[in-house]
Amino acid sequence: MSESEESDEETDEQQDTKRGTKVSRLDLWTEFERSAEYWPKSKHRKATCKHCVEAGVKVVKPIRGDRPRLLQHLKTCANVPRVVRERHFPKNDESKKRKSATDTLADDANKRTKS
Repeated sequence: MSESEESDEETDEQQDTKRGTKVSRLDLWTEFERSAEYWPKSKHRKATCKHCVEAGVKVVKPIRGDRPRLLQHLKTCANVPRVVRERHFPKNDESKKRKSATDTLADDANKRTKS
């Protein structure tokens, strides 16, 4: 691809943002199909899981399109691949974990005996 074609692509993206094209703020929507219908008595749209549809689930129920419900479905759905789960729910580092109660008691006991 030439430089002029690359610059054309960048301008297209910039034009989309200038036009006010609404881009989904949640990266979760890449895993769901957004319906044109709204959830009853709500401002949220109906969503269906793309992984459930690909797996051939007979009855795919619509999901309310808000963040907690979409995350809950990704956590519990058996059809979601491991790679997708790890992307949305990264594993915590060992250094960030809280110490257990027994570890803190042992640390306190060691401090008392040393002084």
